[in-house]
Amino acid sequence: MAIWERENERKALWRLFGRNKNVALFAPRRLGKTWLMKTLENEAEKKGYTAVFIDLEAEQPLAQSENYAGK
Repeated sequence: MAIWERENERKALWRLFGRNKNVALFAPRRLGKTWLMKTLENEAEKKGYTAVFIDLEAEQPLAQSENYAGK
């Protein structure tokens, strides 16, 4: 397996998922976060799970949202 396939990270995330843990990935752009999450999404379907992928990159800050309850 090639190093860019992030086998160790995928295994670690599956261990967390197996313990019902939520995961958020924070890192600079272009480090493979989206690829990793899309790969996990595909693996989830093969394992019988339903995966939900939410990309918040394009979202505006909460305080600028029309639906922000703090207004």
